[in-house]
Order: sequence, then structure tokens, then C-alpha cells
Amino acid sequence: DRAWTYRVLTDQVARMGGALAALGVGKGERVAILMRDTLEAAATILGVIRIGAVAVPLSELARPDDLRESLGHAGAVVAVVDGELEPALDAIRGHLPALRDVVCFHPRAAGERDAQALCAAATPAAAMAVAPGDPALLLYSAGFADEAHGVRHDHASVVAASESFAVNYLGLTAGQRVFAVARLSSAFGLGAGLLFPLLAGARALLLPVQPHSRTLLAAIAAFAPDYFLTTPSIYGQLARDVVATGAPPPLTGVKRAIAGGEGMPDKLIPRIRAALGADVEVGYGITEVLQLALAGIAADDARPGACGRPLAGIETRVVDDDGRSVGPDEIGTLQVRAPSMCTGYWTGLDTPA
Repeated sequence: DRAWTYRVLTDQVARMGGALAALGVGKGERVAILMRDTLEAAATILGVIRIGAVAVPLSELARPDDLRESLGHAGAVVAVVDGELEPALDAIRGHLPALRDVVCFHPRAAGERDAQALCAAATPAAAMAVAPGDPALLLYSAGFADEAHGVRHDHASVVAASESFAVNYLGLTAGQRVFAVARLSSAFGLGAGLLFPLLAGARALLLPVQPHSRTLLAAIAAFAPDYFLTTPSIYGQLARDVVATGAPPPLTGVKRAIAGGEGMPDKLIPRIRAALGADVEVGYGITEVLQLALAGIAADDARPGACGRPLAGIETRVVDDDGRSVGPDEIGTLQVRAPSMCTGYWTGLDTPA
């Protein structure tokens, strides 16, 4: 429905940075972002990073108890939220002593800080001088179900992940179009859907609503992406609904179709090819490396369950319980080493675990 140029985005990012600085947000402090995947959410994440603070994107589907745990663990000093999501935060604010301010886009109640008004009145912030090892992101991984684990990424890891995945693997260049159907609160969505396209000078499509097939098909037709990235579940949903409605294959025009974020069922691959018109490339990634670590074409003759080869700059090995490399057809633990590896887990202190 809307589009921002790089010039407009730069201005909005600088104004959001200025608004947060005016609220006293300092270098290294954590700012939570509880928003749908809107242009404003993108500007907020980048605005936090611009002033040397740490962006903490959180899922819009998180329950109040989950938000309380994540916000408390992160020690967020400010939360930027969509007005429709603010009630979930209201329910837990009394349990978050570190949280100084809540800023709302489209506030629904009197007395709430209006993010748009603050940005309009703010002096645009200059980019803070940072070192490559300074923290930029704190991501809460779905891989830890028992307790909050914040994964710390510095500025250098974002650039390294982009170089490995977007540049060397995808071949992403300026002007190309990227549609990543994964939320900005996830490493997969944040990287592929926002940070990497911007670093390449490409165009990114953000989807604020939940990804139902009708919406996705309309977006694909209108945007004509060069790269389409989503989870196997969404590919399966699309394939099923395209077949059911008799719609033409929607992905015949894409250069690359990538699946990540969860395991790919082997039986789904030929269904995707037949219904959607694309050879899907399956990838394996973890929040700790910010993006896919392994990826490759899911060919018919590939070993079932294979999830590709290591991307450029990424080292992998499979070891036994004693740390010794195992042979072919032996079960072991996958170890990954990458330039984009996180700096550690957030402990609530200023040093990583």
C-alpha cells in the first residue's frame, strides 16, 4: 500500500533516532520493538541502531507473560509499540522496573506517547560512531522454550551475514526485489527481509498482516520478487491453496526460492515445484549466525533430509560426544563457526555469557 525511497527511509530513521535520544536512550541501552512488520517498524529498528543502542525486536504474537520475561530479561529502557499491541504491554508494565518509557504508533488512549509526533518534532540524529564489535541486536530465539535466551549480535556480524548469504549465495544486487515472508522479530526475517536488501541497495517488501495465501499471492503478483524466502509451512500452505483454486504457479518469475526457519518435509519439495513453479532451495540456519549457515537445491537425487552445504565463510563439522569428528552415516552434533557468529547470550549484564 505504501513505498518509501531510501531518502525517506534515511530521514525517518534519523528522526526516530533523534526521538529516542531525546528520551535519554544512550549507547548500548536496549530498546524493545513490539510492532507489526511496517515501514515504521523498519525505521524504528534502524533508528535504534543508528544512535548506538541495541534493537530488541519482539514477536507481535507474544503473550503478556512472554513479553514480561523477554522485556525483563533484556532490561529494555524504552519500548516502541503499535497502538493495538500496547494493551499487552500495559498489563505487565508494573513488573518492568527498567522500562522508562513506552512510545506508541497510532496510540489508542489519552496520555500515551505518540511516536509519530515525537519523530516529527525530533532533531534528526547523526549516526553514532561505533566499533565493529559494539552490540546492535538482541534477538530472542524460538530454539529455547524453557527460558529467555537473548542472542547478542554486533555490527560486524550483520555485515558478515549479508556477505555470506545475500552477496555470495544469493547474488543480491542493487535494484532487485526481495520478499521474505518471515517476521522482523526473527533472525531469518530481519536479515533477509530488511537488513540484507538495504545493504545491497535492493527493494524489500514488508507484510504487516499475517501471511494468508490470498494476501501472499496478491503481493507476489504485484511486487514480482526476484527472491522469495519463507518457511516450509508457508510453502506448503501456498501449494495446497494454489492447487485447490486452480491458480497458475505464482513463482515462475522468481530467480531463487529459499526455504528456511524450520525443517523441510521431503514429500513437500515436488509439490512446491509442481504447484508454485519453482525449485526450492532448502537452508538451515540458527539465530546465533543471524542467517542460513547451510543451503542448496533440494534435488530429486539428494539424500532425504539434506539441508545443503556450508555457505561462504562458514565452517561446519559433525562430532561425537567427545568432540571427535564422525564418519559418513554416523549420528553426531553439528558444530558451526562463522564470521557472523553471535558474541554470546545476554545475561542481563554488560558482558556476554
